[in-house]
Parts: sequence; structure tokens; C-alpha cells
Amino acid sequence: MRSALLVALGVLFLGAAPALATSPAPPRMVVTHKAASVATVSGEKAPNGYRVSSASTETATEGSLRATFTMSALRPPWGFTSFQVVVNNTGARPLPVRVRFQSTYSQPERGSTRDVEVGPHQRVVVWLPVPEVLSSGELSVESPGLPAIRRYVYSDDHRGGALLVLGGTEDFERATGLTKAGEEDEPHFAARFVDVKDAPRELASYLGFNAVAVTVAPESIPADLWAVLEAHVLTGGRVLFTQPLARTREHLPLLSGELGPSPALYGFGELWACKAPVEFCLPKLQEMLDREEPSRGVVSPLSVGRDTMPGAWIPAGQDSLLSSARAPVGRLLLFILTFVAVVGPGAWMLARRRGPTAVLVVIPSVSLVTCLLLISWSVLVDGFATHTARYSMTWLDDARSRAVTVGVGAWYANLSHDSVRLTGTSVLVGPPSSTEETAELDWTNGQHLGMGFLPARTYREWGEVAVRPTRARLVVLGDDRVQNALGAPVEEGYVRWRGALRKLPPMKDGEEGRLGASEPPGDAEPAAALVAQSLEPDVSSRLTHDKQSFRAELPEGGFIARLSGPGPMPTADLETTLEKGVHLVRGTVREERR
Repeated sequence: MRSALLVALGVLFLGAAPALATSPAPPRMVVTHKAASVATVSGEKAPNGYRVSSASTETATEGSLRATFTMSALRPPWGFTSFQVVVNNTGARPLPVRVRFQSTYSQPERGSTRDVEVGPHQRVVVWLPVPEVLSSGELSVESPGLPAIRRYVYSDDHRGGALLVLGGTEDFERATGLTKAGEEDEPHFAARFVDVKDAPRELASYLGFNAVAVTVAPESIPADLWAVLEAHVLTGGRVLFTQPLARTREHLPLLSGELGPSPALYGFGELWACKAPVEFCLPKLQEMLDREEPSRGVVSPLSVGRDTMPGAWIPAGQDSLLSSARAPVGRLLLFILTFVAVVGPGAWMLARRRGPTAVLVVIPSVSLVTCLLLISWSVLVDGFATHTARYSMTWLDDARSRAVTVGVGAWYANLSHDSVRLTGTSVLVGPPSSTEETAELDWTNGQHLGMGFLPARTYREWGEVAVRPTRARLVVLGDDRVQNALGAPVEEGYVRWRGALRKLPPMKDGEEGRLGASEPPGDAEPAAALVAQSLEPDVSSRLTHDKQSFRAELPEGGFIARLSGPGPMPTADLETTLEKGVHLVRGTVREERR
């Protein structure tokens, strides 16, 4: 509809036609430098230590409300920068408090808010995730009847890795052998230290860090923090434990056995453990932080904004994921040429036969009719729907009835769609380094995206990360029949059943079929082959980076299937017009007998 409206205006004023042949600017990918590696203890590189992200604080009081601001926050390569405010109520009545971040240098200005209630004589630690591209702004604490407390805060950026440490500096230095870098040294990475009791309890605050190091005794970690750490690893994070893990099955139920010298794959992420000697722990930290593309996360939506970082580029052959978001150049050129033929030679012939007065009446009339035809055609063809294309990868944990999903969605709407609410451990992440593609955020009960989520006639890409409850499963019946209870049509897939690789038949949701005998195409593993066949290169660059666990060999009882439809993504319940949906689901079959 956007293209049609532009043509209509151009035709009406006879001046915009040359500009209509251009298509929307293609998405661009920001590629940053390689992360600085951590020095090894063998002496091959002179260690310069690490830098502690600034932890300076300021305290202000208004009535019974006291707020302590941490003036800066370590900025991860992607995702969200989380600012911390400690709110104290020194009075005898509960106080409703709103903590808000308002950007100062982004256009348009965006904000992030969270509402909390602080009881009498209570201390509450408030974490406010802000899109990483918003590097500075005003952080305010407001309560009805009291003057607002405001401070200017900023993100602490570092060109190397960004490490979040749950624990203190002494335990960290004892385990790694690193010390703080001197003023003239170039630190290998920046670390933010957070007390376990004050650590954030939402997934968004952990997503973008290169790694999370836990230096306290695991038994001292509260249960709610354990749940967030596990969700972070499941969705692609890397967590390093510097102290021995006890009762791993209680906190990490998908972990088989104890953590050894090699990283353990856990969902989409990795678990690391080191047992105190510096020679053992430091190389692990080095490997976790030394990545070629630190700005890429578990999902990598592309940006089409005009304010991306200098040097942004788009890989050869990449384009938007929605055909409806591209200008129909051929059809528009046909409209333009037809109109030019009518008002050009047609007007000259009319002037010769009927005189100049007829030209003054006919040409505006033809322009108006053409505009009405274009608008009518756009309404009938495009309508006012929200168009989407969805791609995702999902681990099914049938024993605990949950699904771990990472995906990317492409969006285009003829009318603005500015309200999306996610609950629990579900997060939408925008493209990195583009202030144009941020939205108003409210974190009071989950993530609520407001203005800016999907402006009218604007192409957007959003990454989706979630750990959600589900009843989806794949059931193998006793007679080698299989039932699709995954909630979407199965197009193809494989299952390793009773020592043999069997092929899944196409099935609608709820249908049954018979397992077929098959071998994976070529010499590739069936999971790797299905991923490669299902995801086009444009999608693979956004979605499959560093997910080797999903492409690993299928164990006994394991399956992988390609589904169609909206899929298991957090935004699947929104009413949209689906242009394409490709969803890869991996899990363990459930056996039932009839």
C-alpha cells in the first residue's frame, strides 16, 4: 500500500514518477571487530588483566523515598544494557514507584519503564533493561506526591568481551589469576560484578553478554536465580562456574553426568566448569570470550535503519524476508508508462482537436482517476493486514513440558501495530546499533513493547528468545506408527527409533502416519542435513550462528522435524497474515501403546 500511495501522489502532482522506480533500502548487517583475547598463563602474551566496569553510585532522597543510582552499566555486544537502581522506603506506608529511562540522543526518543511497589521500610533492587544501542539517557525514580529523582546515566562500552560476574573480585581473581589492568594497560575485557542477592531475575539482563561467570558457591544461589541462569544457558548463553557444582541434576536437569574438562552442550548454550587452578580456569575463560563476531547473538535480526554504525554492510545476496515489503517495481512502471502515454501524446492530440481548455480539464481528471485506481488496487491486494515471515529453532523438553525457542520474524504492516506483551522468560530483541528500530518498553509484568514496535508501512525484523510451557510432543505408537501432537503440520523429519533412522511422514496436527525407513541425504547427519535444506542462506545468517548442538547426531529416541505455520514463537498468537513459516523442532519422542 505504501508504494501505491506514493505513486498516487506522484501522478497527481506530475513530479514524483522518477522516484517510484526505486525499491526500499536493503537490510544491512553491522559487523564489528574481533574481541580481544584473554592472555594465557604460558607467557605467550603479556597479560594486562581486566577492567572493572565502573560501579560509582549516587544517592538522593525525596521525602520517604531514597534512590541509589549506579551511574553506568556495562554494555553487552547485543541485546539490552541493564541499569540498576536501589529504592528504599523509609516511611510507614507503601510507595508505588516508577523507574524510567529516557534516551537523550536517539531519534526518535525512546524509553524503558518498570513499576514496583516498595513496602514500608523495604529495600528493592530494580533492574531496567534498555536496548544496547541507547547508550545514555536520564534515569528517573517517580512516586505520586513526591518530586522525581533524576540522574544522567550512560553505558560503559568496551571493544573486547563483556563479562558478567556473579560474585566478588577476590574469588574471580583467585580462580583466573587475572588482576585489574593498570591505567596505561589495554585490558583484555571488561567485567561487571553483581552480588548474587541483587542479581537480575529476568532473562533480558543476561542475553547479550559474551559469558556469565559464577564465582560464588553454587549452593548459595537462590532458586529463582538458578531458574534464570538455566534459561539463559538453554537459549544460547555460556556460563562458567569456578567452584564445584553439587546437585547438578536439581538445578540443571538436562545435564547428563558431571561437568568435565570440556564444555557441556545444554540446549542452545554451553556450560563450563573449572576447578580453581589458574592453568585450568583461565584458558576456559579465554575460549569463551575469544569469538570472531562478538556482536552476533543467538538471534541476529538485520537492520534497515538509516542510522546504523559506519561501515555497515549487507552480505552478498541478502534481502528482506518478506516479499510484500518490497516495492512492485514492474507493475508500478507499467502504471507510470500508461499514464505518461495518456497525458503526453494523448494531451497533444486532444489539444489539437478540442483546444487548450479541454487539456486543462482532462489531464487533472485522468490524474485523479489514476490515483483512485491505484489506491483501490492497493486496498484490494494488500489490504490492512500485518504480514509476517517466521523462522525458528526449538528444543522440546518433554519431561518438563517446556519449549526453548530462538527465532527471527520479519514484519510489515499497512497500519501501525504498536502493542505486544510477552510474559515470563520471553524476550523480543531488535537489530543491534539502530536507534530507529527500538520501541517503548515496559518491564512491569514481562516485556511490553509499545510505540515503535511496528510502524505503519515499515519493514521490521525482531529476534525472539523464549522458554515457554508447552504440551507439544511427538508420539510413537506401538505398531511403528507416529502421531503428530506438535501443534503444527509436520512437513518432514527424522527419528532414531530402535537403533534405526526412520523418516517422519507429512502429517497435519493431530494426524497419524507410519514411520518410513530412510537414510540421511549424503554423508551428513540427519539433523544437520535438515537444517541446511530448510533454511535459506538469508535465514541462516540470522538464525543458525553457533548452534552446533542443534545439528548434532540424533540419539536413540531423538527426532527432528520441520513444521509450517506460525510455529512455537512467542508472537505466534498475534493475528497476522503469514507469508512463510519454517520451524525446526528437536526433542525426544514419547512412546505409547494402544
